[in-house]
Amino acid sequence: MKTYTVQQLRLLSEQILEITLRADHAEAAALTPGSHYRWHLPGSLGYRCYSCVLLPGETSALKFAMRLSAVSESSQWLSGLQEGDNVTLSGPFNHFPQLTAPAGGRNLVIAGGIGITPLTGVLTRLSHTSQPTICHYFAACATRAAYISELAALPGIALHTHYADGPRISLDTLLNDLQPQDRIHACGPARLLTALLACCDARGFPREHIAFEVFTVAAAADAGGYEVEATESGVRLRVNAGQSLLEALEEAGLEPLYDCRRGECGICALEIVAGDVDHRDFIMTPQDAATSTTLYPCVSHAKGPYSN
Repeated sequence: MKTYTVQQLRLLSEQILEITLRADHAEAAALTPGSHYRWHLPGSLGYRCYSCVLLPGETSALKFAMRLSAVSESSQWLSGLQEGDNVTLSGPFNHFPQLTAPAGGRNLVIAGGIGITPLTGVLTRLSHTSQPTICHYFAACATRAAYISELAALPGIALHTHYADGPRISLDTLLNDLQPQDRIHACGPARLLTALLACCDARGFPREHIAFEVFTVAAAADAGGYEVEATESGVRLRVNAGQSLLEALEEAGLEPLYDCRRGECGICALEIVAGDVDHRDFIMTPQDAATSTTLYPCVSHAKGPYSN
């Protein structure tokens, strides 16, 4: 963990706060598209992961853009920060694959809301390639979209904005001409990524040609209320309603590996010895999940009251 000083605070919209932290040139220059840090919050709030904004010209600072929520304790803490305050971060971390379309292909970038944040670095990188790059940015309205002018200024980027209060267009329509040589980068809420993967799966588009990150995952209302046995340790534990298997493993003191806690990085993978699993990750296709002996306990859970 490392302490940083808040250099600048700026409201990009009524719901998006940009925070710039002082950092040495070497650290800022070493960041790669999709890099994120863990922000360690006070008290029992734990930590939150926020992606770095990587646009041309930033050489001696770490920049983040956070979506604020009136009902979130972490948002209330972020809103109370002032320039000159110190914050504690760990990182950087990065599990965002860096894809580039081969000859004859296109780079497609799909962002939803504050999901544009990690994609700023992706678009900056792709602006230096010779391949066509198209960005579709979905937001509630123009006043809730961040970095539109900066992204529009990137050379070689065709930026298209889609607002909920304007004409609607579906992902199925946007991907109607998807080709095998295309490459996709995406980030946004779970419903956007789920729809994107469904469209790509229906077209037989390989998931290894999709780099993605999801920043929110809704807890399954029917998750929990079952028992599992960790065969290596011999520990049997109960997963309560509304609790993830990963949380139950941590509560039992088993210290499982994890990072994203959203079912996308794959680090928390566990082997299924026996039992039926409701797979809710973003890594496997439905076809893969049907025969998989792996589960991701941050989002997936057992079917039925008992799994061993």
